[in-house]
Parts: sequence; structure tokens; C-alpha cells
Amino acid sequence: MDEFNIPFAQMPWQESGPGVRTKTFIQGDRKLRIVEFSPEFIEPDWCVKGHSGYVLSGDMEIEFAHHGIRRFRTGEALLIPDGEGSRHRHYRSLETTILFLVEDC
Repeated sequence: MDEFNIPFAQMPWQESGPGVRTKTFIQGDRKLRIVEFSPEFIEPDWCVKGHSGYVLSGDMEIEFAHHGIRRFRTGEALLIPDGEGSRHRHYRSLETTILFLVEDC
């Protein structure tokens, strides 16, 4: 693989659980992921890890413990900082939704 080109289109999908699958690339302390959520996906746990990303397609909602439910649609970005103050979880996908995420390992 070319160190400057990440061939996500050629990577196989990995089933992460019912209703969610991912393609993941890790280099050093950075992780790039494409994540697909189906409307059937239910997030059982809260997350305190930060996420930066872009909604490639779809329409989804994220529940924040201290900030309510926020909607993210195709073409919108998200920037969720680390920490308890921004604790969050996938609330629901209104249709199949695909995100591109950049995260620290």
C-alpha cells in the first residue's frame, strides 16, 4: 500500500455488530474509519472518546448526555471533543448513514 494513498474502495467491510460495519486504517497514532450505520443499529454504550468526521451520506442522530440529541445529515461535519462533558452515543440512523471519521488511537 502506498503510504500516501489509502484504498478504502478496495478494503473489505468488517462487521462490527448488528447494523454497523467499518473499514479501518491505522497509521501511527491516527485512525481513519468509514462507518456505515443501518437504521437497525442500536448503540448500547456511551462514548467519551473524541471524534472528527464528515457525513458522506445519510441522516443520523447522536445523543449527548449533557446536550440532548443532535442531527447530522449528508455534507455535514461533526467535531466531538474527548471527555465526560461530551459523552455521546449513536441515537438512531433515519436511513443508512456512512461517516468518515478521524480519531486518535
